[in-house]
Amino acid sequence: MHGLETALLRLATSVASSAAKSLLAAKPGAGLVPDRVRSLPGPAGPEKLARVLAERISSRYAALPEHERLAAMTAVQDTFAAAGPLDAGRLFAADLDPGRLAAELERPPAGLAERGRELYGELLALCCAHLVEQLTAEPSFPARAAVEQTRRSGALLRQRTDSGAAGSYGFEQRYADFVAGAHSRLELYGVTLSGSGKSAPLQWWPAG
Repeated sequence: MHGLETALLRLATSVASSAAKSLLAAKPGAGLVPDRVRSLPGPAGPEKLARVLAERISSRYAALPEHERLAAMTAVQDTFAAAGPLDAGRLFAADLDPGRLAAELERPPAGLAERGRELYGELLALCCAHLVEQLTAEPSFPARAAVEQTRRSGALLRQRTDSGAAGSYGFEQRYADFVAGAHSRLELYGVTLSGSGKSAPLQWWPAG
């Protein structure tokens, strides 16, 4: 097998392995109980992703020397190897956005030339898109996503409620201070009473 083809298959296998690890760790349903209630289907094989990556390289980076293409592919593979578990939690943290996931994982080595870094970025983006597609297609993902959405909506609602209550309390306190200040001096029938706390003689205002 050609060197590039071997490297592409290794890279695609690494991405598929990341998906497989997440699927093996996942629980059917929302993942709120410790035991599985049914078996999960196996993840897709790496062949399709390898073909997609090969098409991108042949169409856009055919002029790039082979050793630089190999270096970029190896760098993406190393990125996934160092990423740790890429499970539903990581996807939710990235809002299911492959671009955000790629930005989080991106660690291009310093030795890559500019064109090689571009290839690294494109390959990483394609791999992240494949990973998100694979994990979101897993049968238990919709239930887990529903739980995550409900929790986020509840947290946002509580935050708004708390902020509204604090704002309402602040308005009430300012209004009370205004009323107290406005009535600290009270004029009744030409008599002015001072609310300064100090004794003062009554002052009669002459009738007009």
